[in-house]
Amino acid sequence: MTTKNTKRPKLFPLFTTPALKFKFAIRFNNFTHSSKQKSPSRTYPPKSPSPTQAPELSPGTVLGRGSEYTLVRPLGNGGFSTVWLAQTDKEDDVDDGASFHTALTYLSPPVSNLVAIKVLTTAGERTRELSKHLRLDHPPDQLVRLLDHFTFGERQRNRRVSLPEALPVRPVLAPFPSTCLVLSLHGPTLSDLRQHLGTRWLPLPIVRRITTDVLAALDFLHSQHLIHTDVQPRNILLSLPDALSLDQSEWRFVLADLGHAVQLPHKRHPSSNVQPHALRAPEVILGLNWVEKIDTWNLGCLVYEFATGGPLFDPFFQPTPDYEAMTPAQIHLLQIIEQVAEVPQWMRDPGIKGRSAEFFDADGTFRCPFPLQMTSLEAIVKGVWKFPSPASSEREHFCAFLRTIVCVDPQKRLSAKQARLESWITFPPPYTTNLIPS
Repeated sequence: MTTKNTKRPKLFPLFTTPALKFKFAIRFNNFTHSSKQKSPSRTYPPKSPSPTQAPELSPGTVLGRGSEYTLVRPLGNGGFSTVWLAQTDKEDDVDDGASFHTALTYLSPPVSNLVAIKVLTTAGERTRELSKHLRLDHPPDQLVRLLDHFTFGERQRNRRVSLPEALPVRPVLAPFPSTCLVLSLHGPTLSDLRQHLGTRWLPLPIVRRITTDVLAALDFLHSQHLIHTDVQPRNILLSLPDALSLDQSEWRFVLADLGHAVQLPHKRHPSSNVQPHALRAPEVILGLNWVEKIDTWNLGCLVYEFATGGPLFDPFFQPTPDYEAMTPAQIHLLQIIEQVAEVPQWMRDPGIKGRSAEFFDADGTFRCPFPLQMTSLEAIVKGVWKFPSPASSEREHFCAFLRTIVCVDPQKRLSAKQARLESWITFPPPYTTNLIPS
């Protein structure tokens, strides 16, 4: 790709005209992390596998090795699983030797006899996620907990019981036999929370609590040599099922879904097809070797989004015809370079195994059909900051933290353990905005 001196609209710096504000707002409002219509083969599988793969489960169906779980209603479904709310009368020992009843009441507050059952619906995922849960030694409260597991298959006779006001449901899509994970029950996802509140941005105290709790979960996973690789709003839950009835200061959050988690060390050169597109770390985009710090980059992009209401990057944004010659990955890396920092020389080296030749010339020059327009993360945040004008010190404190995890060079990027010690986490400023925006 040759470089030509074609002018293009100034997209990100300080929005000096209403037209630029409008163009940037359109980019924010039209964006979703997993816009499958734009690149269906490179994001997640469709949410609904073929109905011919599975039997039908419905409220009242009883499952489990001892028929101890009664399905109540579906909680949600994705490409690899369907999650059900279930009642249980189980009190015998679970696999780790602890009492199942104790495991439930350990949650704070206890959730009585309600659990979530995740029915894995894709053959390749049947044992993969289970094996990751089983290797975790005493997971923290900030991580969804495995309570039990069993296999649901052709040879199992399932009975039904009557449930009052049973909800109509769609078929559960699970090939025979299917692994079922019995998980601790929590509240709505951040995606659901923002939809419920009618806003995409959240007050800084809540953003800080989300960040603190997710960092704690990631720190634990990384200590167990697991990389989550899929930190996104639908995988972050309010910790309590009734959290929306509580004061916001009592909200706590948990990280869910180990379906895409990767175990270290890598057995082969790691894939570039991990993480939601807009949240991918630079080393993933470039096809380089990556480790657990891709999770902190991923979280940093979300922290920005929660505080400002819009995505930090959009790989599918094409405001002018010049962009049509670029792939989404090239557009993504262009935005990273312009908004955060240049890619360090060692990551551009064509001698390193990866995809650097798709992005850089032999001398390390980024391939782009127009001149770069450099700005800064601080300028971007200032242009979209939602909080009152006296909160400039809050913004500076926030940006200083963001810089530590949205760092292009993974060698300089903070790990989850290190980020937990940053002053924005340990010594928060006196925030001026404490309420959910109206």
